[in-house]
Amino acid sequence: GVSVFSSKMNMKPLLLAWQKQQEFVENASHELRTPLTIIQNNLQHLFTRPNQTILEQSPRIAQALSETRRLTNLTNDLLLIARSDGNQATIQPEETDIDRFLEQLIQPFVEIAEMQDKTFHFTNEISEPLSFDASKIHQVLVILLDNALKYTQAKDEIQLVAKQINPKWWQVVVRNTGSTIPDTQKKLIFERFYREEQSRNQETGGYGLGLAIAKQIIKNHHGKLFVSDWTNQGVQFTLQLPIIPKNLHTEKN
Repeated sequence: GVSVFSSKMNMKPLLLAWQKQQEFVENASHELRTPLTIIQNNLQHLFTRPNQTILEQSPRIAQALSETRRLTNLTNDLLLIARSDGNQATIQPEETDIDRFLEQLIQPFVEIAEMQDKTFHFTNEISEPLSFDASKIHQVLVILLDNALKYTQAKDEIQLVAKQINPKWWQVVVRNTGSTIPDTQKKLIFERFYREEQSRNQETGGYGLGLAIAKQIIKNHHGKLFVSDWTNQGVQFTLQLPIIPKNLHTEKN
């Protein structure tokens, strides 16, 4: 009896991993099926109108191209997650000027916020260069800022604040005055294919992979990413990363 109980306990992590893998494959298949079906239907329709011009069929061609781009983005996201699961993800830290890095990153988001009648505030309290994988952290912040724009309305406020919190850690906070996230959903939004509002279409809600990818990237940096309420009227995402000593960074290079 003890042996059977011990075997069951040892099998639990394997069964859980297998279940998660099955769910991932099923969800991925579902998400891939939709754009493929739209592309196929549009191409089949074109064959039924052989005498029409490209201009006459441009709406269907444009839709097929749009779905192709979405399919490309989805497959890239799935590949990134698969590499992370297989411990194939690589982090290449390089010394980076934080102020310049963030200024360039937020510029298009500031412009979009102005067009949407939203306020964007940026604060950086870090003066010394830091070492991190700039392309990967850029991807994380784009995901967070894109969500901040997506889930806010006109007159709302978006903030990005960067600072060093102690000699070993620095952080970036992306917050907005949009709707808050219920506590029951805070634990779920970093799950793959999870969308806070299941009724949102893919144009608004995406594939539910963005935050999962962001979480994985920060994990690969040995950092932390978490969500919390901002006062009583918004939400904030906080990413914390370890400060790599210059001498250690030099040795690695």
